[in-house]
Amino acid sequence: RGAMALTAVSAVLRGLGRATERVGIALQGREAYVERLVPSTRVVGFKGRELSHGEGFVASTASVVGDVKLGERSSVWYGAVVRGDAGAVTIGDASAVQDGASVTGGRGGVIATIGNQVTIQAGAHVDSARVDDGAVIGMGARVQAGAHVGADAFIDAGALVEAEAKVGAGELWTGVPAKKLRDLNADERAYLRATAEAASRSSLRAVAGTDCGRAVLDAVLAAEAAAVAA
Repeated sequence: RGAMALTAVSAVLRGLGRATERVGIALQGREAYVERLVPSTRVVGFKGRELSHGEGFVASTASVVGDVKLGERSSVWYGAVVRGDAGAVTIGDASAVQDGASVTGGRGGVIATIGNQVTIQAGAHVDSARVDDGAVIGMGARVQAGAHVGADAFIDAGALVEAEAKVGAGELWTGVPAKKLRDLNADERAYLRATAEAASRSSLRAVAGTDCGRAVLDAVLAAEAAAVAA
């Protein structure tokens, strides 16, 4: 009873405070200073569709909207936007949507498909396109609707991959509009994968404050130590 009474009194006091605030603003008129705190919209459902994910990381200032699937150890970093409200977005394992980047599903139910170990670097945008395993979309680059970026390909910073373009596996594309420059060598392709793995480790450290996140990180480190010992 005491707890219920306290809850009721608290509700009355909060209501009184809001009412007093409104009266004060009305009396001050144009001279009133109003501070509005916008609630976090980090993860937002849309028409019954919402984020599903494994041991991934979504930063506090990122926005994930609608039908989005985020794989194991994948991450959506600060200021990034993933929109599955018009069409679904699927992001595989150990992939990263870095700071200020965006991925959108297209209208008419077109799916944006991001593979495993993909890095979408800061400020880049992928619009209802397919990006295969190990590819990197460089800083500020844009991949338009219907394009297909092959495995271990690299889209140079600021490049524009036009709608329906086909980027072959292991190719380097650059320019506006983007064109193939050359094939990546084996060392370069391995470096792209290492970049994705580094981002994956960062996402694990970001969630390591939770028991589950700590357990996953410990398991990964233990497996790597065992591989080195063997």
